[in-house]
Amino acid sequence: MNQQYVLPSKTRLFGILMLGLAILVTASDDQRARSQPKLEDSEAAAPARAVLVPITLPIEAGTDARVKRAVEKLLSGNASERRPVVVLEFTRGDEATAANTRFGPAYELADLLTQDSMSRVQTVAYLPQAVDGHAVLPVLACEQMVADSAATLGAAGKSEDVVTATHRAAYEEKAQARATVPVPVALAMLDRDQSVSKLELLDGGSRFVSADELAEWRPKASAETEIVAAGDFANLTGEELRDHGFATHLVQDRRMLASALGVRPEDLQGSVAEAEDWKGILVELQGPIHARSVDAVLRAIRRPQTEFNFICLRIDSPGGNPNAAMALANELANISDEEVRVVAFVDQHARASAAVVALACDEVVMHPDAQLGGAGNTFISEGESADLVKAIRGIAKARGRDWSVMAAMIDQNEKVYQYTNGPATRLFSVTEAEEQEDPDAWQQGELIDTREGLTTDVALALRVAKASVSDLPELRQFYGIEEDLQSAEDPWLVDRLERLAMQPWFARTLLFIAFFSLISEFSAPGIGAAGFVSALCFLLFF
Repeated sequence: MNQQYVLPSKTRLFGILMLGLAILVTASDDQRARSQPKLEDSEAAAPARAVLVPITLPIEAGTDARVKRAVEKLLSGNASERRPVVVLEFTRGDEATAANTRFGPAYELADLLTQDSMSRVQTVAYLPQAVDGHAVLPVLACEQMVADSAATLGAAGKSEDVVTATHRAAYEEKAQARATVPVPVALAMLDRDQSVSKLELLDGGSRFVSADELAEWRPKASAETEIVAAGDFANLTGEELRDHGFATHLVQDRRMLASALGVRPEDLQGSVAEAEDWKGILVELQGPIHARSVDAVLRAIRRPQTEFNFICLRIDSPGGNPNAAMALANELANISDEEVRVVAFVDQHARASAAVVALACDEVVMHPDAQLGGAGNTFISEGESADLVKAIRGIAKARGRDWSVMAAMIDQNEKVYQYTNGPATRLFSVTEAEEQEDPDAWQQGELIDTREGLTTDVALALRVAKASVSDLPELRQFYGIEEDLQSAEDPWLVDRLERLAMQPWFARTLLFIAFFSLISEFSAPGIGAAGFVSALCFLLFF
C-alpha cells in the first residue's frame, strides 16, 4: 500500500508563509521597476543637447572665437541623434555703448554662423531685450529667432554716417543665407531710406517687397500694407517679429525658451561654459548639514569672484537641518551664471535637503555609485514640508529649474512624472504641470520613483545629472580644467575657533569673564587690562 508523506502542519505553514513573502517581494520589485524610467526609452526620447552663449552688446572682437569654442565643446559631448542647439542670448551691457557694435566683429560672428561647419548645430537667436546697431547682423545669420514681446530688432545703421556697398552686401548675403528675415526688411533695418510693404498674394501666401519691387509685385497682390516707411529705420517689436513670421515664439524667460525649443531648462543656464582659463575652487559639504557647515561653505563662495570662475561643491551628506540647507541652496541659486559656474559633485550620496543643495547648482555630476535624494537623517513634518516646498519654488525659479524634482527630495509624498510636449520632456508634479502656460499640451507619462533617491544611471537618463565622473581628476578632464582645484577650506585656527564658539558652554564662559573683568575694572582707577578684556568678551558674546 502506497503511503503519501504529509508535511507536518508547522512545516506546511512555514512553507506557505515563505511563498507569500516571495510573492510580495516580487510584486514590490515589479512595482519599483515600473515606476523607474526605462533607460533605453529615455535615451531614445532624450531632448537635444543645448548650450546658451551670452552675447553682450556691443559685440567685441573675439566673440566669434568664443562661440566657436562653445559649439566645439557641445559637439564633442553630444550623443543624441538630434542636432544640438546653440542659443545666442543677445543682452545689452552699458546702455551708453550698447548700440555701438562695430561692423567688423558683427560680420565675423555672422560669417561663423553661416559657415557649412555650423550645419551640425541649430543656431537660435534669443532676444530678451532690444538689439540694434550692427548686432542685428548675427541675429539675421541664425536659423531661428525667439524673442520677448518687449524686445525690438532693427535700426542696424543708426551708428553709421554712410551705409556702404559693403554693408549692404553683408546684410543681403546673411539674410538670404538663413531667410529668417526677408532681404527687403533686413536692408530697411540698415538703411533708413528703404521702405517695405507686405503684399498678400492672389495665389496665397505673402511677400515683403521694397519700393523698387512694388511695381512688379503689386498686380499679383490682393492687399498691400506698408510696414516700414522711408525715412525711418525698420525696428520691429517682438510682437511684430512673431506676427510677420520672423520669430517662431514669444517667451518671457529661459524656461519658456527651453520648452519652445524642446530642450532641458538646465542646459540654458547661460554660463562661462566656453571659458578657456578656468580658475576653480573645491568646497566640501561633508556629513550632516547644520548652521556651521553652511557658514563654512558660504564664506568660501563669497570670496571675491576675481579669484575664481568655477566652484566644485563636493557633497557627501545625509541631509540635516532643512532651514540651513535652504539658506545655502538659495545662495547658490543666485550666483550669477555669467560669472561663475557652480557644479555639485555628488561623491557618495546627497540625501533629502543635501539633494536640494546639489540641484541648486548650475549642474550636477555624480560618482557612478552615488545616490541623489532619498530619506535623510532629519524628520520633516507635513507642515514643515509645505513651508520648505514654498522655499524650493523660489530656489528653482532663481536657478531656472523645474521645482518638482527638488521638492520630491524633501517631500517623500511628492509624485513626479515624465511629461512630454512634442520633442520637449520635463519632470513635473501634477501641480507644476497645471501651472504651465499651456497645461493641456503636456502629456503625462511614467511615474518617477524618487522615494529611495535616484541612482547615477537614472539621474543621467532623466537629465537631472550632467555626467558621471569617478573622481576630481576626471571631473577636471570633463570640464577642461587644467590646474588643480584650490581648496577653499578655512585656515586651521579659524576652524578651531569656530568649533569652540559653537560649544554651548562657551557663551556662558564669555559672559562670566566679561562681568568679572568689568567688576575688576570698576574696583581700580583708570582704564586697565580688565576693561579691555571685558569689552572684548562682550563684543564676542553679542
